[in-house]
Amino acid sequence: MTGKGKSAPRAVGCFLIICIASVVSIPTVSSELTEGELTAIADLVEPATVFVQTLDWRGRLIRWGSGFIVNEYGAVVTASHVVHDPNRTVVRTIFGEIYPIDGVLAEDKERDVILLSAPVPRHALHPLPLASSPPEPGEHVVLVQHPHDGERTILEGIVEAAPKIPEKGTVLVIRLPIVGGWSGSAVINTKGEVVGVANDRIGTGPNTLTVAAPAAIVPALLSGENHSFFPWKSDASDPPNDSPEDLYWAGRLVQIYRGRREALSYFEQAFEKDPEYAEAYIEAAFCYGKLERYDDEIYALRDAIRIIPSDAGLHFRLGSTYCILERHDEAIESYLKGTRIDPDDIWARFRLGLIYERLKRYEEAAREYREYVRLAPDYGSPHASLGRAYTKLGQYDDAVEEFKKAIQIDPGYDFTYSSLAEAYYGMGLYGEGIRAHEIASRLSPEDAFCHRDLGRAYARLGEVWLAAEQYTILRNLDSSLGKIIAEYMFDE
Repeated sequence: MTGKGKSAPRAVGCFLIICIASVVSIPTVSSELTEGELTAIADLVEPATVFVQTLDWRGRLIRWGSGFIVNEYGAVVTASHVVHDPNRTVVRTIFGEIYPIDGVLAEDKERDVILLSAPVPRHALHPLPLASSPPEPGEHVVLVQHPHDGERTILEGIVEAAPKIPEKGTVLVIRLPIVGGWSGSAVINTKGEVVGVANDRIGTGPNTLTVAAPAAIVPALLSGENHSFFPWKSDASDPPNDSPEDLYWAGRLVQIYRGRREALSYFEQAFEKDPEYAEAYIEAAFCYGKLERYDDEIYALRDAIRIIPSDAGLHFRLGSTYCILERHDEAIESYLKGTRIDPDDIWARFRLGLIYERLKRYEEAAREYREYVRLAPDYGSPHASLGRAYTKLGQYDDAVEEFKKAIQIDPGYDFTYSSLAEAYYGMGLYGEGIRAHEIASRLSPEDAFCHRDLGRAYARLGEVWLAAEQYTILRNLDSSLGKIIAEYMFDE
């Protein structure tokens, strides 16, 4: 049922088999669901479904199961045996968001159901409704799971019986074979309501039966019965000892539970104890960056590079941090070191081109953009970038050729047409330039810069009335840009 599995006690399992032996041939009271009906139910259930994970102190997954959100406060229902250690349990939504468990609200140990508290924000809450009555034998039910390593799975089953057994009370027995990771899943009726919580199975193979606790126990847990609340006081960040490796892995775990701010001190302790621990510097750099402590991020990355100088990715990250601080010469140096290690690092080539272009070092920008084109010839952006550099160098024929290639690949990008127009103007081909600017303004009618460029082009040609039309449009979109056209018109 979970990653480690769980088998029912032999006595209880035998009792269940005896209880259902006389009812397995009960005819169904509802017809098999169509694919459309199954999909509709799954679409309703999926946003409320969570993946429940228990981690060890290193942050490694050791046990898992499913669960579902049951109210607007973020209460999560799952099977008790899924939660190996509440202090090291997190829930992951289908959207990939991870939240630590901050308390056990209530638990029914006999029926293997637990109610957890998780700080899921309100916008991510999609609670499932609970059925007001239990399902009838023969009724069709559905289980939906969205596992951590694949697409969602929809299973349809039939309620066989609802026997009352020692210790567990009333349970639902469903003809539905399930596998590991389904424990804690909501059992859903055809109305999209929760009728049970899957927590056990009997038998193996296609004849496996699923056992579920009835949904009727959930309101009791929500009301405070079987209450066993504890505030979350995690010792998950306390490693077995304070070795650099233990501190590093504790920091990785704390990132999941509490975020990078609190994790940072563990990484700092790790590299202080072992100045050659590259991974600790790398994780610390991530934390510094998220906290906008860029100078500290630079120092951490430099230390990581000192230990692993052949890692092109570290040079790229260091260059990117220098870019944030507008330390362009140092950014160039870092990116170039990275490209000497990995000449095919496309993003380093792109970033280098942008920096050179910004510094008006157009020969060098063109050199990097040519590499960008070599690495991604089937994308429009590399050709457009190279075209801009050629325009600045006065190589208008080459620029037009690159812009046309970019447009052929991606004809819907207005900025490429505007850039093409500037190249045409450099060649003295004003008619072609105007047509390119007109296409740009049609593609982005709300883009003030497109209208500005078109208006300026009309003004250059002495087309005062056409320029005035663009001025009128700009006056509504951006009055400050409208003044630019007015100045051109006045000069004319």
